[in-house]
Amino acid sequence: MKNRMILLKFILILLPLMGCKEESNLDPDENEPKQPVPPSWISRADSSFNSLNLIYWNAEKGVYNTDNKKNLNTQHYWWQANALDAVVDAAVRAKSPSTINQMNEMISGIKNNISSLRNNDFFDDREWMALSILRAYELTENEEYLNDVKGLWEDIKLGWNDNHGGGIAWNENQLDYKNAPSNGPAAILAFRLHKITGSAADLDFGKQILAWQESKLVDPVTGIVWDGIGRQGGTEIDGDNSTEDFWRFTYNQGTYAGALAELYTITKDRQLLVKALKTFSATESLLSSSAGIIRPEGDGDGGLFKGIMMRYFGVLALSEGLSDGERRNVIDYLVDNGESAWDKAKNPAYPFLFNHDWRVSPPINGQGQVSSSVDLTVALSGVFLMETLAVLENEGLLKTL
Repeated sequence: MKNRMILLKFILILLPLMGCKEESNLDPDENEPKQPVPPSWISRADSSFNSLNLIYWNAEKGVYNTDNKKNLNTQHYWWQANALDAVVDAAVRAKSPSTINQMNEMISGIKNNISSLRNNDFFDDREWMALSILRAYELTENEEYLNDVKGLWEDIKLGWNDNHGGGIAWNENQLDYKNAPSNGPAAILAFRLHKITGSAADLDFGKQILAWQESKLVDPVTGIVWDGIGRQGGTEIDGDNSTEDFWRFTYNQGTYAGALAELYTITKDRQLLVKALKTFSATESLLSSSAGIIRPEGDGDGGLFKGIMMRYFGVLALSEGLSDGERRNVIDYLVDNGESAWDKAKNPAYPFLFNHDWRVSPPINGQGQVSSSVDLTVALSGVFLMETLAVLENEGLLKTL
């Protein structure tokens, strides 16, 4: 992603779908009072995804508009990659033909209207796309999708070089700058490809990536993940100074913990989960409010960060090697954030409107509308959080609300 500076000024509005009730052919008991259906994270995820489509989906192009004003910036390749992940979430959850069709349409839409998949200078962008399309392959078993991922993977591996002792570069034109956004997701991709194809080389490479990231970009004391090394030349690490919280981005915490959890499913090495939990605890204590709500990181690219983090903390929460208490701690954190995001979203006009700051209700005018532009990224983070909690609920790890 080209612009990773965080801004703190925009919010997200999600509109509900308005149902239409038939007035004829009513069953006799339809006039009787009905018991309210208890809310659930699954229903909230469904409402949130439907709202995402209502506001942002561009049916003509087969992609999502990049803001709620119907603008489409075709440079935001990685935004579309993560938006595809949201569609895959909904397709996996609902198994509805319409959502699976939308997923297929979107992959074609990205290829036709955003970029050929491999025409991107940023290694991390291609990793986000590969991760999303790999999930689409797992759902559909469409070999074209797997071939797309394999092509992206071959390009991604070219980002590894000996500058700073290894690691995947951020950009083809800046090979001496290595960062967490290019290495955490790459490790996840390597491990998931191994589980699908059985490639020992991918497993070994994933381990190599993860070991490099731990040695260079993870605080050995706190477990917090620093952002990168060599951004300005030399060997300076962004985020390793206590005054540089600006460079301690939430999604880096999530993808590192997620990579450790993915590797655990292969090796069953308990120490991997211990490391992941350390990073989770550091996030909870250093990057969250006193009430345990993750800090806001604005709109633009930053709007996606915390949603991605929640997705991969959800992967951690599903790890079978966690104790009951460890799992409960992660789940409680996810639920607290979900409750805050949902509760602050509620208002008479739009019952599931999310703010970019999940601790604060979004400002609306007298007509119940948001006057400012709201980036797709902000919407996606709210949707990711609801979908993550829906997965946990579906696995029987949460009670209905």
